[in-house]
Amino acid sequence: WLDRQDSNLRMLGPKPSALPLGDGPPRGPLHSTLISSNRQACYNVSVLFKTEQELTTFAENLGRTLEPPLVFELIGDVGAGKTTFTRALAKGLGIKAPVTSPSFTICNRYEWSAQQKRASHRGATPVGNFELIHYDFYRLENPGLMLDDLQESLTNPSAIVILEWANSVKNILPKDHITITFRTLEDGSRDLQIKGLKNELIS
Repeated sequence: WLDRQDSNLRMLGPKPSALPLGDGPPRGPLHSTLISSNRQACYNVSVLFKTEQELTTFAENLGRTLEPPLVFELIGDVGAGKTTFTRALAKGLGIKAPVTSPSFTICNRYEWSAQQKRASHRGATPVGNFELIHYDFYRLENPGLMLDDLQESLTNPSAIVILEWANSVKNILPKDHITITFRTLEDGSRDLQIKGLKNELIS
C-alpha cells in the first residue's frame, strides 16, 4: 500500500483478504488501484480494469454480495461497458436468463430466487424471490408513463434497479443510490468511478 499522509489523496493497493473473488489465486480486479479523497475509500473510489475480463469478474463477484433493495445509476458513453457490467452482475446474483440491453425495450426484468442465506454487504442475504430491473432512458427525453413504472420499481423492497441515461429521471432517484461512471482510456482499459457503494470488494 501507498498511503500519502502529506496529501488528501491516497493510492491504495486493495487488501487481498478484502477481495474474495472465488476459487484460485488472486486475479483481475485484485490488482486495481483505489483512489479516495477521504478515509472512507469505500464510498468514493476509482477502480481501474485493464481488460473486459477483469471488469466482468469484479461485477459477477459484486453481484454475489448484494442484497435488495438497491439502486444503481450507470453513467458512460455507448460501448463503455455498462451492459457488460450489468450482465456479469446478474450472473453473480444467480440470474440464469440472458441479459440484454434495454435500449429499445426501455426496461428489462429478470427474476432470481435465493433458497439459502449467503454473505452480503448487509450481513446475510434474505431467502425468497427477487427481481433485477434494468432501465435505459437513452431514447426518452421525457419518460412519460415510464416514470410511474420506475417509481414503483424504486419502492420495491425485493428489487435491485439499474438505470442508464437517467438524467430525465434523476430527480426521483433515492439520495443514497449508487453511481458508477464508466470511462474508457486510450489503451482500452476502463476506469470506474464508484460513489455510494460500501462493499468489501472495494474497501
